[in-house]
Amino acid sequence: MKRKYLAALVALAAITTGGLIALSGCGGSGGPIVNGNQQGGNSSISQAFLDLLPAGQRSATFVGTPKCQGCHNDNYHAKWKDTVHAQVGTGCEQCHGPGSVHVASQTKSVVIPAASRTILASSRAGARSRAVGDEILTFPSITEPVVCGQCHGPIYSDFLNSRHSGVVADVVASALASPAGGKTCLRCHGSALRNQVINPKWTQGLFSGLTVAAIQNQADTDVTSLTNDQITALATASHNSANCVTCHDPHAKTGILTSAGNERHLRRATFSTDSTPIRAGSATKVTSNFNHMCGTCHNGRGGNPADSALSLANGTARPNFHEGPQFNMLLGITGSLTPGTVVQNSSHAVAPDQCVHCHMPNARHTFTVSLDTSCQPCHTAADAAAREGSVRDEVLRRLLTLRTRMQSWALAHVANADFWDYYTLVSEDTTVQDQAKAIQPQIPIEMRRCRHNYYFIIRDRSFGIHNTPYTRQLLDYSESLLDGLGVSRAATIPANRSQGMAIINRDILRSIKSERFVDPSVQ
Repeated sequence: MKRKYLAALVALAAITTGGLIALSGCGGSGGPIVNGNQQGGNSSISQAFLDLLPAGQRSATFVGTPKCQGCHNDNYHAKWKDTVHAQVGTGCEQCHGPGSVHVASQTKSVVIPAASRTILASSRAGARSRAVGDEILTFPSITEPVVCGQCHGPIYSDFLNSRHSGVVADVVASALASPAGGKTCLRCHGSALRNQVINPKWTQGLFSGLTVAAIQNQADTDVTSLTNDQITALATASHNSANCVTCHDPHAKTGILTSAGNERHLRRATFSTDSTPIRAGSATKVTSNFNHMCGTCHNGRGGNPADSALSLANGTARPNFHEGPQFNMLLGITGSLTPGTVVQNSSHAVAPDQCVHCHMPNARHTFTVSLDTSCQPCHTAADAAAREGSVRDEVLRRLLTLRTRMQSWALAHVANADFWDYYTLVSEDTTVQDQAKAIQPQIPIEMRRCRHNYYFIIRDRSFGIHNTPYTRQLLDYSESLLDGLGVSRAATIPANRSQGMAIINRDILRSIKSERFVDPSVQ
């Protein structure tokens, strides 16, 4: 009995060793990539990558990229051959794993949302989800960042320390509970839906010469036509908010270059001053497919500062723009100002590569700002630190003063200091919410403009850094509106900065919570 057991162990070890040797080139024969430069030497194969391979592929051997070309020339190979991947010898099997079993079975990978095809998704607590077919690494596992990490190790390490690497758990849970709502939320909060349904059409549109509007319309149709089962599968398969292939197309040169003229296989532009879709308070199909790498998700998803919109029923329930309006703030749109006012914008809006310039210095994928590198060449680290501290303190103080003055108005006119706010934000108690809702008609348009600006500024979360002149302009205007209502400028605010930030953060969290647990299609 012991001999049989030992023989089984030896056989298992041999199979495992053979598999590792067979996969020794999966990281790319050219070696790891650092800041876009080939470093030489084979990269390592991680256990996480091996774990992605379906069971039926474990015994497969390499067949070579030309073998893949026979079936995949039109949709992948013809474009791949011009990429940096092709130039350094990173072929199909370096990412998708050895293909002999796949070639023998002639099983094609699944593409949705074709009605006759489905996606099988496993439990989030178990193995990664994958498409039908047990012989090749394909969607959604092929989009796992560890696949790219076999070569792009430093960037992969950065990514794992970024907020993009995780998911907003309650948003995914909400999509699983209500797939209809998931068709909206998962456009940005689920990498699987964006990577499988939106991105292919977007990149395809760029190659075929379709207009941006045509791409947006088609992508939106593809999303809205998804079945509840498909949404559930895509929500389950979303292990990142965004990942490598959300921003980069590994199969093709897109012709979308950085400001330095580099081809990075980008799916969208890194610079844009086209604010038309966002300014118009347009539909989700536009604002979640906006032609800007960061702005496609980091925008207010419409948002309308017009008095008519602020007076609508939905405009009194909660802010009429989505959380995270950073691109709106950068371009100086969505805030409430006197019609015809010339908007004062920051030079940040015209910086090369815009968001990327500051949040990705030296191609760092943590997406965090470092004053010594992010602010060059305009500022030294010392100058940037001094400016940042001064602006943040000023804006925090003015926001707290604005909030206190709005409370003073509410206490004097509707007998409750909290009722200046949107009625779903005043309390989780539905009775109190009903009381706040009932007094909404008594809130003058000046107060509605003030609270719109207040939430726009705090939800941007930069406290004036993204666009200092515009932030000051919105605060000046809001203060003048309260002056017109006779509200005193004498306001008591916390002297302690941390106490003030706690108040602002509570307001941000309350506004987020009110938005996530209502119908996300209502703006």
